[in-house]
Amino acid sequence: MREKEHEEYNALTKRLLEEGYTVDNHPDYVRVDVPMWQEKTLDNYDGGVTYERWWIFEQTFRTPCGLQCKGLQCHSNMSYMGIEWTFENDMATIRCPYEKKECKLLHASDMEKRDSENKRERRRQARESAVRRLEKKLLENGYESLEKFSVDRRHADKWLGEERIAELEQMRLEKEKERREQPVQLSLFDMEVL
Repeated sequence: MREKEHEEYNALTKRLLEEGYTVDNHPDYVRVDVPMWQEKTLDNYDGGVTYERWWIFEQTFRTPCGLQCKGLQCHSNMSYMGIEWTFENDMATIRCPYEKKECKLLHASDMEKRDSENKRERRRQARESAVRRLEKKLLENGYESLEKFSVDRRHADKWLGEERIAELEQMRLEKEKERREQPVQLSLFDMEVL
């Protein structure tokens, strides 16, 4: 047997080789499929050893959505984009018996994940909005204008931190200074004649 490191071996073959099995010495629930005229080798079309059909038929497989079925109802030997969907690669495929586009069993975890992501996104947007409102308030009136134990002051401490509060205070002072130094335009028409 040529026991070489071969990327084409299926997961079952790799696992059995690691456990010390060979092409001639393997568990009774697997077989090496080669034509009768060819020497027994793991370098074959199946990627090494395959499960005996009787063993597969006795197994129960469980999908991520919780559906369980016997191996007799499963599909194997499917390939897509270089991925071999086989029992030997621990990837049995099952045709959903419900055949619904929006199957509650099939999509429950996806829907929960999507709902959780949507909730997280709504919270993030609400917090960003609250932070913008709070920063605007600090730019207009300053941190010291917030009452000592107010919700706004606690949120400023928690969400913005000392550094950002100091930065906003500096921006507010610069804005105030610009306003004071801005030239005042007087209208000649508003002046009283003496």
